[in-house]
Amino acid sequence: MIKTYLKGLFPFALIFFLHNLNTQNGDWSLALSWWNVYLVVSYLVFFPLLYGQFWRHVDQSADKGKQLNQPRKNAEQESLRIGSNYGNTGHFGFARIGEADGEENTIERWGMSLVVRLFLILAGPLVWIYLWLKRQRKLKK
Repeated sequence: MIKTYLKGLFPFALIFFLHNLNTQNGDWSLALSWWNVYLVVSYLVFFPLLYGQFWRHVDQSADKGKQLNQPRKNAEQESLRIGSNYGNTGHFGFARIGEADGEENTIERWGMSLVVRLFLILAGPLVWIYLWLKRQRKLKK
């Protein structure tokens, strides 16, 4: 649980700092506002709940993505035959042929993780409400 809070500390601090920065005189002042309360509650309550669920969902769907990597047999050879240097990677578009099987580098993984953490802090309560409503509809059926 503490590791989850530490992972969300940088995005939370960044959002919190930018929101409380007064751009007219360039100083930082803490003000009690609804947005600050929303951020603190989102970080303390909803972020740990959703962060673990998100990565479990991504890990479970990783095996499903392997089927989509090359929907056609010999796709790389066909693209080479027509003179293309790029092939469909099945992940985020196109890459040079031969590089499609590699994993994402460290900067890409860190960037994607940062964006996910920012999103879960900013929209955590909304995502939780959506998931809760979705579960309620499944229970009614």
